[in-house]
Amino acid sequence: MRENLSATKFRTDDLPLKDRFAWWREEISRPFMRLDIEAHDLSNFAGSVEMMRLPIGKVVRMNCDAAICMRTPALAQQGADEFMFAMVDVGGYRVEGGYNAIEVNQGDGMLAFQGTQCVVNVHDTNKLTLIQLDAPTLRQAVRDIDDRLFHHLPSSNEALRLLTSYARAVIQEGAPTDPALAHLVNTHVIDLIALGLRPGGETMERAMIGALPSARFAAVRTDILAHLSDANLTAREISRRQNLSERYVYLLFEQNGMSLGSFVTNERLKRAVAMLLDPACGHMRISDIAFATGFSDLTTFNRAFRRRHGRTPSEVRKETNGEEIKPEGNGEA
Repeated sequence: MRENLSATKFRTDDLPLKDRFAWWREEISRPFMRLDIEAHDLSNFAGSVEMMRLPIGKVVRMNCDAAICMRTPALAQQGADEFMFAMVDVGGYRVEGGYNAIEVNQGDGMLAFQGTQCVVNVHDTNKLTLIQLDAPTLRQAVRDIDDRLFHHLPSSNEALRLLTSYARAVIQEGAPTDPALAHLVNTHVIDLIALGLRPGGETMERAMIGALPSARFAAVRTDILAHLSDANLTAREISRRQNLSERYVYLLFEQNGMSLGSFVTNERLKRAVAMLLDPACGHMRISDIAFATGFSDLTTFNRAFRRRHGRTPSEVRKETNGEEIKPEGNGEA
């Protein structure tokens, strides 16, 4: 099962209750986190992982319940060539090792060497984005990385915010199958971590070449998807939330071979198709779906839908459930 998890999703809910904690400890906590674990509630422990491999190691999104985790000498030896970069999406934890004790709160990030003993107290249910890193590669990119056991980045760190968006996009879109593209993703992740830890100078120059534009593009796309239902979604609003100029928002899309407008329309149409095919949305009128996906009027939605799919929304829905849909208003039903 370990090998399958390298590129898939898994939840403890898929296992019998009696096996869940033991499975998590043996398949996730020890081999990946290099941590032994004691759950606060063994009888009701829950966790989930979404994991993929990259040249640098693994990128993971993880949910897990409160627990006490310990890195024993044996597990520290197994992690002697690894670093782990953790970004806290929800929750927080306290890590203690050597003479250091650090509280890592929601929105924060932390780089930790996995070859050192420590205790991690996970306060409550946590949602984390984790990047397992090859130690030699990171040491080449970041000078004096071993001067501390733990490197804490507050949520206000700009490089951390961009890295979080970039890592989420990589997980959502999947690791590139092309080796050259996979290496590029690898480089961007390392450069963003280096920029967060050692801002300015050489790390900034390297990140400006590729990592920063790619991460900002990922952040802008994430922002758009989060506000897709807003009919007034504009470059001005996006730029304000992302602290970028409007021109730069347009430029990011141009550099990636598309326009902002076409991206927004295509994503809205994707969401509309998903809703048309979803039985749970079967009670919704076509106009309701159009407005729920951010189109300001039904005519514009119908025209864009037919141009994109060669069929009307009603035809797509009818092919799915075999039922006729009554026309509604002055557009497609």
